[in-house]
Amino acid sequence: MATEQSVMAVIGAARPSFRENMATEQSVMAVIRAARPSFRTRYDKVSFAVNAAFVASGYVLHATGPSAFAEDALSSSSADEVGIDNWNDVEDNYAFVYSNPENDSKKVLMKCLVMNDELLVDVLKEGGSKPLHLEVDVGEYVEDNGGTNYGSQFKNMGKLVKSINEEILNKLDGVSASSSSSQPLRFFGGGSGRLGFLGNLPGVPPGARFDPYGPPGVANNLDRVVSNIGRQPLKVLVQVNTSGEVSKSGVNPSECLDFVKHVKLTCPNLEFSGLMTIGMPDYTSTPDNFKTLLTCRAEVCKSLGIEESQCELSMGMSGDFEQAIELGSTNVRVGSTIFGPRDYSKKK
Repeated sequence: MATEQSVMAVIGAARPSFRENMATEQSVMAVIRAARPSFRTRYDKVSFAVNAAFVASGYVLHATGPSAFAEDALSSSSADEVGIDNWNDVEDNYAFVYSNPENDSKKVLMKCLVMNDELLVDVLKEGGSKPLHLEVDVGEYVEDNGGTNYGSQFKNMGKLVKSINEEILNKLDGVSASSSSSQPLRFFGGGSGRLGFLGNLPGVPPGARFDPYGPPGVANNLDRVVSNIGRQPLKVLVQVNTSGEVSKSGVNPSECLDFVKHVKLTCPNLEFSGLMTIGMPDYTSTPDNFKTLLTCRAEVCKSLGIEESQCELSMGMSGDFEQAIELGSTNVRVGSTIFGPRDYSKKK
């Protein structure tokens, strides 16, 4: 059981710099040890370290995990503090919502996206239009065989904290809280109602919001990676979240056409080849998800002048591939039937 004396001892050992609103290696590790998070992957470790830097700098956590991906994550009036339950429920995507009582108490949304061996960190302040961005090389900061002690699971923590301070925390006070758009804002690219950021990019509707963790941001980052490699354009399928589940990625069906236009107009190193979706298990008897994808293909092909036969449909997995084929799927994913069920316990 914690006591006033033990809590003050932890604060004293961490020596957080409250006046300068800066995290330190010691204060970040103190937060991690106090929270005792469960890590499933190396990306979990770095994303939680970023979260710990916010908390060590005086920020209060209001939402994390699926609730932080909600459309009203920043606009919610709730000021309740929360714990870290469900913080890593969404695979390879992380979200946290904070406020800083010592500052202006405006909400701050921090999201992390796994891209190759990097963690892309973006932070948006309530009312802001331009997120702060940081790319973290995960391998530089994680010990893969670090044992059970939190201190031995990280390396170069001081360097990581320095980057977070310089690129994010120290700049938050300077972020404008006024939107640069005079048009009513709507959301674009977050998927499943997830919050997006302001875009103003070709193929993105005027006044829409663009999420660097949502599909447009992923497409731009992938386009950059392909360009850096110097290979021929990469054929890609656009994932559509036809079931509306927060745990699944992809664009909303209503945003499919806009996003495909975004890929074709702004990503010269990507070659749009078709659409894909992962159906909801409960829909195997009435495959509404597959019918939704068919509608999306018809809309995309009509608008872009593409023959439907030239637009692939990747839908159907081990439990529903027969119905998917009946509805026109050109690619099915039946790995579990061939190799057996996935064993997530071995994922590092």
